[in-house]
Order: sequence, then C-alpha cells, then structure tokens
Amino acid sequence: MVKVIHNGEVIADYKDDKPLPSKLIFGIIYNKPLHVVVGYNDNLKKCIVITAYFPDAFIWEPDFKTRRKK
Repeated sequence: MVKVIHNGEVIADYKDDKPLPSKLIFGIIYNKPLHVVVGYNDNLKKCIVITAYFPDAFIWEPDFKTRRKK
C-alpha cells in the first residue's frame, strides 16, 4: 500500500473533504489494481490512510481509474 501512495496516480481529488482534503490514488500491487484514499494535512506534512480496497469491476471501467456510467 505504501508503494501505491508514493508511486501511484491520483485519480480523484476531494479538496472539500473534512476534516482533511483527500485523494483517491490508483496503483498496481501484486499485479492487482488497488485504490487508496488518503487525507493530507499540508501544515504538518502528514498523510493519513483512510481506506484501501481492490476496486470492483462492476463500478470501474477496465482501467480501474474511471467510474462506469450508471
């Protein structure tokens, strides 16, 4: 998961999230797509992992970066 945070691609930026702005990061780990949501405190330079999950193919396009249209 740390590898995804450091080297992954930010696919969504939630600047208005509270208590901290957050980001959805996409990466590949063990040949599987992984999404990691992190909050970031810019003042303290700290990253807080909110959740990590293997994205569902029914919700995400095959690239696992784009949400499917409903």
